[in-house]
Amino acid sequence: DKAQVEKLLMDLLKVCSDKKISTSEIMLITQDIQAVLVSANISEADANALIKDVQAILKASNVTKADIDKIVADIKAIIKTAQANATKPS
Repeated sequence: DKAQVEKLLMDLLKVCSDKKISTSEIMLITQDIQAVLVSANISEADANALIKDVQAILKASNVTKADIDKIVADIKAIIKTAQANATKPS
């Protein structure tokens, strides 16, 4: 869903402007999210691994818990939409 992706982007931009997150960390988050979006048939284990990676990166970058929670909620919404779309008949 385009709105969910835009919300995630806005939350990430806010965090990046307020905190110090390295370019390699941003690339890792981006690659993980792209993998989710490309693979609409994501397993629950993969979704959980993605969320744990994002939480670890943001926590290590001294991002506030409130901001981490916002970003994780955005990612969960994107995953839910991707999973729902994967189960729709073509």
